[in-house]
Amino acid sequence: MPARIVKCPVRTSTFAHEDGTIVTTYRGTDVVTIHPNGGVTLDDGGWATYTTKHRMNQFSPDWLGVFQHKMEWFVTIKGQETLPFYSGATYHPNGKLYVGKK
Repeated sequence: MPARIVKCPVRTSTFAHEDGTIVTTYRGTDVVTIHPNGGVTLDDGGWATYTTKHRMNQFSPDWLGVFQHKMEWFVTIKGQETLPFYSGATYHPNGKLYVGKK
């Protein structure tokens, strides 16, 4: 069973799994999954809301950020590279993006 590692805001939980994966769940969706290899999977679960985006920014590593411009979401890597946001995609600090299976 994963260990809860952080006291979180309402309807949000963060757990550390034995394999080193850290998962933050908001309203039943794994919005941020930090993998042992450094990759981060972001998933809005079909809820492209301010709060979902806020939880992603709140629980993602410092090198990754999510923002919205003209109703579209984007991801910044180290504040320098901007990539499109794809729900379920895995982003890496070197700028690589994996959509689909990791």
